[in-house]
Amino acid sequence: MSLVRRAQMVEGCQAILGYQFNDSDLLWEALQAAGSPVVYIGARHLRDGNKRLALLGDTVLKLVLVREWYTSGRDRAVVDQILSSVGSNANLNSVGQRNGLSSFVNGNPSQRGVVPPNTMAATVEATLGAVFLDSGLQSVAEVMQTLGLMPA
Repeated sequence: MSLVRRAQMVEGCQAILGYQFNDSDLLWEALQAAGSPVVYIGARHLRDGNKRLALLGDTVLKLVLVREWYTSGRDRAVVDQILSSVGSNANLNSVGQRNGLSSFVNGNPSQRGVVPPNTMAATVEATLGAVFLDSGLQSVAEVMQTLGLMPA
């Protein structure tokens, strides 16, 4: 992939997220689905696309949601419902699709532009993981708000 196309994908995704990365390699890694032809970003070897960032992002998503629940003073039973609904793969896929992130996923060439639901969910999680590594938890909360991942 050309450097121009990479820059366009990163810039377009940053516009959707409402967040400007200090280290755009983190976002580029988050956009690499399993099977992507990109196997190295700098010195990092991507053994399975964005899966490592997705695991981090899943944890960060939960941390932000639990922190928001804690400060709200809401009943403890509410947090389990929030975590299961907001953090579900179905919801993450829907949020990614609704916000247009599927246009920026660099996937397996055999899938011809189709982003499967689990891949979209992992990409949303990986994006949150990338934001966390780039600048911390408050920025993740702001990106989650922008994407519509914060409960009412």
